[in-house]
Amino acid sequence: MTQPNTSTSGAELVSTSIQSRLTATLFTAHGLLIAANVASFTLMPIVATQMVSESVAGVPSTLSMVGRALAGYPIGWIMERLGRRLGLSLGYLIAVLGGVVSVLSIGLGSFIGFCFGMGLLGAGRAASEQARFVAAEVSFAEQRAKVIGFVVAAGIIGGVGGPFLVAPSTSLMASLGFEPLIGAYATSTILALLAMFLVFFLLFPEPKKLSRLIEQREAGIKLDSAPIENATHMKEQTAQEEQKAQNSEAQRTFWEILSIPAVQLAMAALVIGQFVMVWLMVIMAVHMSRHDHTTASIAWVIALHNAGMYAFSWSVGWIIERIGQVQTIVVGAFVLALSTIMAPLSVGFPVLATSMFLVGLGWSLSFVAGSALLSDTLAPSERSQIQGTSESLLSAAGGIGSLGTAFIYANYGGMPVVGVMGLVISIGLVLAVTRYMLTIARPAAAT
Repeated sequence: MTQPNTSTSGAELVSTSIQSRLTATLFTAHGLLIAANVASFTLMPIVATQMVSESVAGVPSTLSMVGRALAGYPIGWIMERLGRRLGLSLGYLIAVLGGVVSVLSIGLGSFIGFCFGMGLLGAGRAASEQARFVAAEVSFAEQRAKVIGFVVAAGIIGGVGGPFLVAPSTSLMASLGFEPLIGAYATSTILALLAMFLVFFLLFPEPKKLSRLIEQREAGIKLDSAPIENATHMKEQTAQEEQKAQNSEAQRTFWEILSIPAVQLAMAALVIGQFVMVWLMVIMAVHMSRHDHTTASIAWVIALHNAGMYAFSWSVGWIIERIGQVQTIVVGAFVLALSTIMAPLSVGFPVLATSMFLVGLGWSLSFVAGSALLSDTLAPSERSQIQGTSESLLSAAGGIGSLGTAFIYANYGGMPVVGVMGLVISIGLVLAVTRYMLTIARPAAAT
């Protein structure tokens, strides 16, 4: 096999078939885990109500968000030390345990156990959400935004497929003589188990090492070997170069990394986008029910919302290629703001459906662009912990938005106040972009 010269392209050094297989594995596993989460969430309030009362119907979902928020950083820490494959596999294993605990708790009538199981499922979701970052780091820089959008798009498969699995699984359990509600959680367990097996057995070569090779090639470092064809070849090729890169790479502390303007903007895009999306989404079903919309109408609105979130995320990478990450975040912020303006304008189906579609689309724009900006800003050795931190903050924002919007809606003016507060938060993302632009402009002006 011939030796590559200095003009050899990155695509010749790193087999595109390996990259495609890794990305497809991450896409499939993430879609399965989202389907598992959606299937479990569908019946969660019903399970809680049957076990205790309507007053605790929202407790399991809140604890699921808490589990997701608490697990983001630890999973990132593990992925940095044990590798992406083992870290993700452990996250999916936690989701499997959550499904098992939920099934047993429903059978035994234990509400506390059920809540614990939901917390574990949430922790598994925190791991799966980091799959988009893993896919980004095994791709070349010009492809990362598209790859992130592609993995995020797996949500439409899980979001649509998950609910359709609930009815047949409950019927199957009833025919076997078990509590019917166990069916959804048994299904969630199986889906999470499949995701774990996919990642554990197919996520080779180790994405962290492949990422190191890509970073070296794009930095213009000549690699003294032939093109990568398999995991064994890559392991031999990267050992010496990885050690050199680790020795030469400037080590920045956790707080130094968080002080980087681009990291702060990426975090703001992720957190604010998640907050505003949850802020409107959680209360919309209650709002529509109060104004006598049918269950079918509510379901259509939520379906359009999910379409806005996931159906077009694959194309956000194309938008980022043309206008840039920061500009895409700005577009996302304005779409989020428009959705919050429309939500209180009318109680008619067309306006509410459009509002929910737009808030999903705004989330997709800010989420993919923020993720791409964060991935491009960080060095390979910094990615897992910082990206895990972003997942924890994002989940915490969702939990606060979920609890806060119901309280504001019920006690302080209904949807008009909810819309105004959502608008203010959306404008905050525009201000974050403005601050970022001013920050990076100062050194240029001084020079």
